Amino acid sequence: MDPGPQGTGQPNRVRRWFEKVAKPYRFVAVLTLNTLVVFSLVNLVCWLIPPSTNQPIWKKLIQKHGLPTIMAAYPHMQAPEVVDLLRETWGRKIVYEPLTEFREPASSGRYVNVSEDGFRLHEGATSWPPPKNGLTIFVFGGSTTFGYGVADNETIPARLQHKLKDNRLRATVYNFGRGYYASTQERILFEKLITDGNVPKLAVFIDGINDSLQVSDHTEISADLNQSVRWKNGVDLDLTCFQRLPALRLIGPTDKGSQKAQLQQEAVRHEFGNGAPENMELLSGLVRRRYFNNIRMISGVSREYQIKPLFVWQPTPYFGYDRSKTSFEVDPSRVVATGPVYGQMGVWQAMNSSFTNFVWLADTQLGRKEPLYVDSIHYSAFFCDVIAGEIAARIKALGWLE
Repeated sequence: MDPGPQGTGQPNRVRRWFEKVAKPYRFVAVLTLNTLVVFSLVNLVCWLIPPSTNQPIWKKLIQKHGLPTIMAAYPHMQAPEVVDLLRETWGRKIVYEPLTEFREPASSGRYVNVSEDGFRLHEGATSWPPPKNGLTIFVFGGSTTFGYGVADNETIPARLQHKLKDNRLRATVYNFGRGYYASTQERILFEKLITDGNVPKLAVFIDGINDSLQVSDHTEISADLNQSVRWKNGVDLDLTCFQRLPALRLIGPTDKGSQKAQLQQEAVRHEFGNGAPENMELLSGLVRRRYFNNIRMISGVSREYQIKPLFVWQPTPYFGYDRSKTSFEVDPSRVVATGPVYGQMGVWQAMNSSFTNFVWLADTQLGRKEPLYVDSIHYSAFFCDVIAGEIAARIKALGWLE
């Protein structure tokens, strides 16, 4: 018997099966490879040439409001100077810092200069650590205190130092204002500076705007930090990790604002249960409770270290201001969130006028016709000077310069 044909039957069937699937396999393999190559090239192009949606914030501001509208807040500057100022202000990105989560980056420019030690420079306050002799003042706050949209020497802390310079004690005022900061982060920064051995004689805390918009202590980057920890623990390793790819950002950019809002809502549900209230009066109660608790803790630390604290409730265009005087677009959500908080704080300060460490400046803009804002929230150089004058007047009235 010839075993040849019978012995090759099985291999032939296997070979025919491979020949049958080889063609569709090659098609799928080539398609997959080409898709990966094209996707990689698209991402490379999107990375080299960012889409218009990713253009710098300062350019978006100019496109949104128009340079002539913005120039009205800068009567002392020319258009090219204002553009440079906006570029230096908004062309920077926050960097990580322990405990506070983030800070303003060190930078050097014509108008905006930030020290490696975390404070914005201005004339007379450029060295660190603070001088041992004289009057050292730390000023804390958000982007309005830092001075988004104004030059180094036009910020509230810079103008405060100028208004105190005529006193026999030489005042050195440090600008620790940082974008997005509210009272909790300011308290942590205050404690961190003291822990490092930097103890001021006076500490000024300028708040109101950012506290009103935060019903919890989730910061601007809390969503990113939360996701990073989950990825580290092997949780949520899904398509969200690919949203940072340039091509996918072009299709649907990540809405960090909605992520932060989700964390805020979770905090509210934790406070009130699943029936989270829509009543802004109740939500504003959370804001005020957090703010007053921070005041108490700051005051306690200040007593221990013999520091005189001053708490300033700042003005905002979303409360007690005739917005017809400004051409900048109004954010309705800020009006809704700010009104109840400021209203309740106004009642509280009227009933607690004996608390001289608290300065109510929310009404400072009433009746003024000058340009007070450089955009929809940040103060003009003129208004920074006015606010600094009010703070200086209270410091003098309290006898803290003697």
